[in-house]
Amino acid sequence: MSGWLWSRSASKQEKDQRQQELQEASISQLRQLLASADGELAAKQLVQGGELKDVTEMVSNLYLRRWLTARNWDVQNTYTCILKHAAWRVQTMPNGYVDEARIPMLADKKNFIQGVDVFGRAVGITQVRKHFTKLSNPHELMLLTCYNIDALVALCDRTKNPGCRIATMLDLSDCGLANLDFQALKVILVSIIWSLA
Repeated sequence: MSGWLWSRSASKQEKDQRQQELQEASISQLRQLLASADGELAAKQLVQGGELKDVTEMVSNLYLRRWLTARNWDVQNTYTCILKHAAWRVQTMPNGYVDEARIPMLADKKNFIQGVDVFGRAVGITQVRKHFTKLSNPHELMLLTCYNIDALVALCDRTKNPGCRIATMLDLSDCGLANLDFQALKVILVSIIWSLA
């Protein structure tokens, strides 16, 4: 083996080691921030909102790593987002779930949960042709999106997919201009950001 190849792999290993150390330091720093009174309140809200089973889950490495990765490892931003997400979650789902009675759109039968793929991700399909812009209610659409995401996350195979990633598809077959709702798309994307943050 030539020297230049060996030194390149050694420097990559050193870089990976430094990155791992920085990530562990960020996780530790975020865990300390969440030990505050606001952090404890957020944990209780997330339990009440149905996202966590108990308050200790909020400071697990997996949970904190997911949030930090989504926020580009910015600890202060992540902390703020967790607090806002917890308040939103308990306001949207005070009983820990979205009550089906609050979502008349379920009767449209445009959302389907298809099971789990080979990677343990739950698969959901939405038929856009059954959605009509004129009948769209943004609040109800947000509740429907949250309901679907929670159902998909609950279905995930946690042995193959411990991060509970999901796969969703939009079936655009036979859809026309009456079905395309940009306000609805905005509501769905915001709901996804707040639900999965």
